[in-house]
Amino acid sequence: MIVDLGYGTGLELAWILQKAPNAEIIGIDLSESMTAVLLDHYREKRSQIKILYGSYLKVPIPGNIDFVISSQSIHHLDKPTKLSLYKKIFKALKPKGSYIEGDYAISEEEERQSDVSSKSFPLDGSYHIDIPFSVNTLLGLSSQAGFSEMNVLFYNHQCSVIQSKR
Repeated sequence: MIVDLGYGTGLELAWILQKAPNAEIIGIDLSESMTAVLLDHYREKRSQIKILYGSYLKVPIPGNIDFVISSQSIHHLDKPTKLSLYKKIFKALKPKGSYIEGDYAISEEEERQSDVSSKSFPLDGSYHIDIPFSVNTLLGLSSQAGFSEMNVLFYNHQCSVIQSKR
């Protein structure tokens, strides 16, 4: 079972379903219009995809999950909110389950110079702001959430892919 947080139009699902054609996927997203695109594109796989509408910050993530993934969505969260979400993800995963996050990342120097990364913002949808962190900050938050093994699978000074294992 795979949970996709903030799936949008489901761009990453093509690769996942190619590698795991029988995967069961639960998607959590706010946008009904993006979901319509996803469901139209994956008509033949519809029986494998369950949609949960709402914010992944509020919608419960079912338990006993093999993988939780997020692509280009979590960078809108401040540190306390991101840590809370990481803890929620950790609880939902099976032992040896993994969370894979592909998102924007900045250098440690850029993070130090940013005044945004240390502030909190309302989570009522009244803002849309990018709050990227350095890879080291993301790894530290994953560790604080309980993950025991974190691997940087990709990093190019603009984005990263990090796998955090339970």
